[in-house]
Amino acid sequence: MALFSARHASSANCKAVIRIVKGEERPMKQISCASSEAAPIPLNLEPARLRTVLATLAISVLTVLLLRDQPWSDGRTALALNCVSIALFLAHIAYYRDAVLARLLLFGLGLGVVELAADALCIRYTRTLDYSVAHSPLLGLSPFWMPTAWMVVAAQIGYLGRRLMARQGTAAGMALTALIGA
Repeated sequence: MALFSARHASSANCKAVIRIVKGEERPMKQISCASSEAAPIPLNLEPARLRTVLATLAISVLTVLLLRDQPWSDGRTALALNCVSIALFLAHIAYYRDAVLARLLLFGLGLGVVELAADALCIRYTRTLDYSVAHSPLLGLSPFWMPTAWMVVAAQIGYLGRRLMARQGTAAGMALTALIGA
């Protein structure tokens, strides 16, 4: 049994595909317009994005608070936390076809890969970083789960920053995002 079906609808001389999910109509994309002006179909994903990001943040904070002092909590816990957060993000992206969060995750993964070089610099040359307490297999000189941790954090902070800049203006939004990330 299909969870959704699609039908064509006409609105303002434009044809659109409407996805019907559990009895609720959701515009998917515009197919064509008879006039030269495009009539965009509004689809507000912001509430769903915010719920997803806040859920991953809440899970991360609660997990760290509950498990940080447990002697058995190590890199496996970090990996499990990353997997849960990434699964939530991917489920959101698949369900809503959300390109914004997909791009933020991709950006975060790139950031995580670049972070491996930054970690190597801090471990080998400045000696200001030590991951020995993680008890994790290493990817380079960093725990193997570190790139995915950066992927999650970058998506979380990136989305919140984007939202703050839209609501508060660029300067105030950037300042608030810097405070969140600190």
